[in-house]
Amino acid sequence: MRGMIVAAGLGTRLQPLTHHRPTPAVPVRGIPLIAYPLAFLARAGVTEVVINVHHLPGALIAAAQRWCPARLKLHFSHERELLHTGVAIRRVAAFLRESDPCVVLGGDIILDFDLAAVIRRHREGGHAATRVLREDPRAPGFGTIGVDGEGCVRRIARRFDLGGAERAGVYTWANLFSPRALESLPDRESFNHLDDW
Repeated sequence: MRGMIVAAGLGTRLQPLTHHRPTPAVPVRGIPLIAYPLAFLARAGVTEVVINVHHLPGALIAAAQRWCPARLKLHFSHERELLHTGVAIRRVAAFLRESDPCVVLGGDIILDFDLAAVIRRHREGGHAATRVLREDPRAPGFGTIGVDGEGCVRRIARRFDLGGAERAGVYTWANLFSPRALESLPDRESFNHLDDW
């Protein structure tokens, strides 16, 4: 199984720490942040991961290589100019389409849930895409994604609303995509997230 860690951001929320290293290379309890999603993916059976890099790429590559589980093969997608998230995923879509599903995670998130169970549910449901949401009492401060009783997206924050949302959760930046979902990526140089995809 294959995955991607989206890690090419500029780290503006963590400045000045990110003047010297990209966010995924910033240590959390002495371990660079990138180590957590690498271990998370390996534990769920992912065997190959591509990480997109832009800001201070050498520091991120070194941290990823040092903390990569032995059974996980790393690839890097260098972005000379910072791409929007959707374009960054489209750029490595041929790699990701070789896996059904592939897993796409944010590079600045620490996750702790049963990813293998989510993968099984995604496969059993025959879904094109799965996004993991978290119910959280602080959700109104973050914005949420609303879903109907079947778990289909009906609302994204205040930007997109079809009505019919029964539950809502905070987006965790954990996604699964079947190859057919990657076939529908727009052929544009600038698009981002669900509202354009």
